[in-house]
Amino acid sequence: MLEKRPRSTEPKLSEADIGKLSTWAILWKVPGLEERVQIRFSKRMYRTLGRYLPGRHEIRLAAFLTESGWEDLYNEVLCHEAAHAACYERFGWNGRPHGKEWKALMSDAGFVPRARLPQSPALRDVVLARQTARTKSRKTRKRPQRRRRAGAWERLRQIFDEGA
Repeated sequence: MLEKRPRSTEPKLSEADIGKLSTWAILWKVPGLEERVQIRFSKRMYRTLGRYLPGRHEIRLAAFLTESGWEDLYNEVLCHEAAHAACYERFGWNGRPHGKEWKALMSDAGFVPRARLPQSPALRDVVLARQTARTKSRKTRKRPQRRRRAGAWERLRQIFDEGA
């Protein structure tokens, strides 16, 4: 019987982070949010820092946020996505993603409600490094050429050329 390999070496959520989530959940009147929402880290996320997937009750965060030096940004992104989860649980599809309900939740948690971060040189360097690494790996892979299917005009031309 084959042994299962560990799926990935993704970082785990610390007890302090779970405590922050439960504090925010109580503050937002959505107790137990930290138990219902699954949090995952993705190494593939390099342009987006976080994403909430309501159908899966899942928060995905960029894995590089767990590295040292990004603690403040990590806390803000975690709160941002948790506020999306709380907004979805409280208002369903009626709450807008960055609408007044979401902004109120972010303000209650003590963060500035914003959808985009101001450009910082450090963050820009990380994003650019990840983009160039990704495009280099794509360029080294050779993909087989797909045969282009003849369009309608080309097929008509073939029919008329054969008939003439």
